Parts: sequence; C-alpha cells; structure tokens
Amino acid sequence: NYQGPRILHTRKIPILDEFGNPKYLLGISEDITERKQAEAQLLKITQLQQAILDGANYTIVSTDTNGIIKTINAAAQRCLGYSSAEVVDKFTPAIFHDLEEVKQRATELTAELGKSISPGFEVFVAKARLGMVDEHEWSYICKDGSRFPVQLSVSALRDEEGTITGFLGIANDITARKQAENEL
Repeated sequence: NYQGPRILHTRKIPILDEFGNPKYLLGISEDITERKQAEAQLLKITQLQQAILDGANYTIVSTDTNGIIKTINAAAQRCLGYSSAEVVDKFTPAIFHDLEEVKQRATELTAELGKSISPGFEVFVAKARLGMVDEHEWSYICKDGSRFPVQLSVSALRDEEGTITGFLGIANDITARKQAENEL
C-alpha cells in the first residue's frame, strides 16, 4: 500500500570490535513524515497569524503572566517608536503609559472590584484575571515623548485547561474621535 515518499530520520551507530575498531554499522531509521507535515502546517499557521498581527491597524502587545512583553506587532512598533528588540523580554507595557493615569485607574478599580489594586501591571489585568475584558481609555506615550489617546482592551490568554498563560492588549488610536468630540 504505497503512500508516496516518506521522510526518515536515520541514526548510524558503529559496533566496535575488541580493539575499538569499527566492525559493523548499525542503522536505525524512524519515519518522521507525519511530524514534518505537522511542523509545516504549524509554520503556515504561524506565518498567517504573524501576517494578521502585522497587517492589523491596531497596536497589539502580549505579555506573560508577570507582565513582561512577549510580542509587539508592527503597528505598535510604528506608532510607539519602539522596536521589538527594545521591549520584548525587557519591559512591561507600563513603558507606554502615564504613571498618573495608572494611579488613578488603580483607585477606580479598587472601588469597582472591592479589593486593593496597586498602581502597576495589575491595573491593566485585574479584570482580565477575573474573566472580564477590560476596556479603558489611556494615553500612550511614544519613545519620543509624544502622546496619543487609545481605547485599550485587555484580555487573558488561557491554555486548554483554562489556566492564564499571559495577557493580550489591543489598542485603537482614538485621536480622530477625541478631536471630533472636542469640536462638538
């Protein structure tokens, strides 16, 4: 029952004689065709996801559970002026935020949730930890010091068992909306 070409992983092990010289060569082959096909499919999915993230006109940042930035999409890099290499595995999203706004939001969330929320990364993820999506207006501060208003939505990333593995922040630049509101 021919299934087409197969991909094999072969290991060769020399069998030595009593003097340490190679006498035989033992070959062991493992059919890894299905694994290679799965890897190729995963690569296609990963490339598609990256294209979607990079093509989105939103700033998208993901973090681990401690708040350390793990990914930042192309739009976020353009808008904020930071390269991926400058922030990934080095900073929390607090680098983009106004400390006074963070303190004010901590006070608001403490009252809303009925528990103390300290002015740090927890301000952004307290509601997401509870299974809620947190949507709030913030000022993003760019690398050059300039600012722009955003509507930021933060949600928890979960594994198959429902355990939080990180957080995802998607922000929309609302400069035009704010200007229209001010004109009214």
